[in-house]
Amino acid sequence: MMGTGKILVVDDEAALRSLLAEMCVMKGFRVDSAKDGAEGLKYVEDARYDLVIVDYEMPVMNGIEFVRRVREKGNPLPIIGVSALEVGDAFMNAGATSFLQKPFSFEAIKEKIEGIIIGGRFDG
Repeated sequence: MMGTGKILVVDDEAALRSLLAEMCVMKGFRVDSAKDGAEGLKYVEDARYDLVIVDYEMPVMNGIEFVRRVREKGNPLPIIGVSALEVGDAFMNAGATSFLQKPFSFEAIKEKIEGIIIGGRFDG
């Protein structure tokens, strides 16, 4: 299924950020990317997104703090947290819409994205 909409990818690993962005573009989404939570917050304040994919472990501001700050501003933007660490509950408690454990397949992230943007399905 092809998507429409705009996605922000926030991850300090340039290779993963590029792969996620490329996959989203191939599915028809417009994509911006940020290298850490602080930069991601600036993007969220300056533009409208349909979804954010955010990593946990990043310099400057981690993914959970990013989610908290977005929610403190009253922004209901769907957010998928991702991490190799066992931080799914912390992401969800901070207000994330969904969580994926790394490593994940591109099929799994694609299903999450489509489920949230196209189908309106949330985990939390």
